[in-house]
Parts: sequence; C-alpha cells; structure tokens
Amino acid sequence: MAVVSLAACGSDREPAAVPVVTSPSPSVLVLAEPADPQIVARLVGRTGRWRASLGVPGDQGDLTIRYRCTGGGELIVGTGLGGETAKATSTCDGVTRLHSASSPEKSWPVAVTVEPDGAQRWSLAVVRGPYEPGDDWPKGAPEIDPAPGW
Repeated sequence: MAVVSLAACGSDREPAAVPVVTSPSPSVLVLAEPADPQIVARLVGRTGRWRASLGVPGDQGDLTIRYRCTGGGELIVGTGLGGETAKATSTCDGVTRLHSASSPEKSWPVAVTVEPDGAQRWSLAVVRGPYEPGDDWPKGAPEIDPAPGW
C-alpha cells in the first residue's frame, strides 16, 4: 500500500492541504498541482480495486471520469461528492466510457472508486470539467494511453 501526502505553498501563504491518496499499487499518478490543473488523476493498465479521495477541500464544480477496461466481466466506477453517491456498471469490452459528478457547492474532495469483478485490466483519467452530451471528453483533457498489449 502506498500513501502519498503533499503540501503546496504560495508566495506568502501558509502551505495548503492537498489530498491524501491510498492505493494498493504504485502505478497510480495523482497530481495535486499538475501542469494542467484540469487533470486530477490518471491510472493506466491497472488490475484490482482502487479508491482515492481527490481534489482539495473547498473545491467545487464538475468532475468527469473517462475509463476503459478489458478482460470480460464488469467494472463498477463510483463517485461520492457532497453526500451524493453514484455508480456506473460497465462491461469490460475495451470501449471507453464516461462517468461524471457535479456539485455547485464547495463539497470536494471527491471519493472515486473502481471495483472490477475479476482480474480485468483498466485505465482511467479523472479531470475537472463537465461532460456535455455529444462530447467524447472535456476539451483539453488527455486521452487515456492504453498499457502495452491492449
């Protein structure tokens, strides 16, 4: 298990709290202050369950998760935001899917969970920004790079 805790500071401000992420695998990339502030987390070629608390307390707005899995069976992607919980169950057939959460109030951080029902391989990217019907992905957000062998 890996636990990551970071602090960021501004010019004359006290260090700001950032998320603590617990993951059973070292292949997680969670960025507290990435070069592109729209990207919250990105995981590629994973197996097994994953759970993280993403974002900074007091944040608000939309969150979009783009995910893909292979290997048959099903994958459940869930979010918990502002007291609301939502889950999406998808077939692991290599098709990229979207899941989103939104809060107009300052209710972040967001709990994000991934629960495969077997040894499926999955990847996901979590970004700030709304999902709009007709869009494949929020503008400017990165594509998921499948792991070698996909």
